[in-house]
Amino acid sequence: MTEFNYSGTELDSLAEAKNYYSWVLKQFEPFLGPTVIEAGAGIGTFSDFILSSPKVQNLIAIEPAANTFPELEKKFAGNPSVQTLRGYLTDHYKDLKANAVVAVNVLEHVEDHEGFLREAREAIVPGGALLLFVPALPAIFGSLDKAFEHHRRYTRRTICEVIQRSGWQPRRISYMNFPGIAAWFMAGRIVGASTPILTTPTPVRRVGKSAQLKAPAGGKCGLYLYGITGKIGVIMSFTGSPSDELITDLGGHIAFSKPLALDRSGMDPAAVEKERNFAIEEAKATGKPEQIATKIAEGKLNAFFKERTLLDQDFFNAQKYKGTITQMLKEKGLTLVKYARVEVGGQ
Repeated sequence: MTEFNYSGTELDSLAEAKNYYSWVLKQFEPFLGPTVIEAGAGIGTFSDFILSSPKVQNLIAIEPAANTFPELEKKFAGNPSVQTLRGYLTDHYKDLKANAVVAVNVLEHVEDHEGFLREAREAIVPGGALLLFVPALPAIFGSLDKAFEHHRRYTRRTICEVIQRSGWQPRRISYMNFPGIAAWFMAGRIVGASTPILTTPTPVRRVGKSAQLKAPAGGKCGLYLYGITGKIGVIMSFTGSPSDELITDLGGHIAFSKPLALDRSGMDPAAVEKERNFAIEEAKATGKPEQIATKIAEGKLNAFFKERTLLDQDFFNAQKYKGTITQMLKEKGLTLVKYARVEVGGQ
């Protein structure tokens, strides 16, 4: 198997789109069965929806990307209903049999899409189903598609043709999400975005009426919009001049990790004290002297900060950078002065 790392941000972005995936599941559910193969399972977001169907008893989740498979494997560790397999469908289909093969936002990533569909047919029991969800309308193919490593978009005619050439007989093909077409066209074709990001050197950036930051003298503000849905935004104020890539990386980390504060000084003192006292009492309960219990508590408190304060956190994509956010910024000669994470419908 060729080593592969997924470089798009859509997996994390779509993890927020519950209504979107609920709608997809509603279309698929009549055709699901006891055993389902999910090709390109990513970080397991849609896997949860598949498992929520009472029809499904076993899920085989296949994912090729080296940087997302560990998350998938960790998510379902110990779940007897889920088998996680590293690789492509082509690596496993000969050894599998299922009632349905599901591929949500996958086929557009596959260069040999006919080969993929033929292999899916081999993995299906008689009377089984192939359930696809793909991006439509080649006319709006743009820079966002390229950034998300899409080879193509489909029309009803082109997806029907490739399905039939692969030995399947399509039962239903339909379009959805017409309002989203205009947004994608604006971002990917007119604006020319290569990822959901907008950076600016201007002194003030604003997202609706929810947050406002001001760049320091000689600094820069950056805005990261989280994925296709645009439901989460992160605005950041820096000293120095961060690259678009850095703003994308840091914005993605903040959107995904949801830190509670920039650094330790920004944490609620009452919450910190409560955590410290709890750790001390927990250590004392094991019979440790108070002095040792206090040292143990400080160690646990450091772990508490590492999970919750941005500058203490390890960067969320260890495949790209191993180290804390503080280290990453220091290597770039930058200081993050302030940030705000804004979520539509969130807190």
